[in-house]
Amino acid sequence: MTIKFGAHLVDTFCLEHHLGALRRSAVFSVFLLGACGSGSVPSVELEAGEVQVSVSPHSSCWGSGDERTCGTGHYPDPPPDLGSGQQFEIAFPHDGWEFFVNCIEPCADTTFEVSPSSERRWIVDIDGPHGDLELFVSGFGPQGDVQVAASIAVP
Repeated sequence: MTIKFGAHLVDTFCLEHHLGALRRSAVFSVFLLGACGSGSVPSVELEAGEVQVSVSPHSSCWGSGDERTCGTGHYPDPPPDLGSGQQFEIAFPHDGWEFFVNCIEPCADTTFEVSPSSERRWIVDIDGPHGDLELFVSGFGPQGDVQVAASIAVP
């Protein structure tokens, strides 16, 4: 069964999966935008200056049609470190995706602008909070959705 959430159709199985994750996260709207699926979930590549990290999603729904695999792993503690900067890039190996970035600590519920720089790359500008930030990166597209975490020091 699917329900409509905004402009998106969300499988109720996927919604139930993500609602469990919601209880552990201050960021909830991005969870509800994904679709479910199965297959091999690719890593999300994050780059800030000279620092590049490949992050495996700690939560995802992945696949196509009725074949889907949803899972919530352990939130990384500490999350991967992007070093220092006011901007970083996201790269993902599939077309048709959108990404959202929210601050978890110490600026809960702050959303940062994410702009596509190509079909598979996005630039994130961190405008506002300074200091050591913990970020929640969520993407959704034709194959499903992925969530990863990272930290960055903003001068």
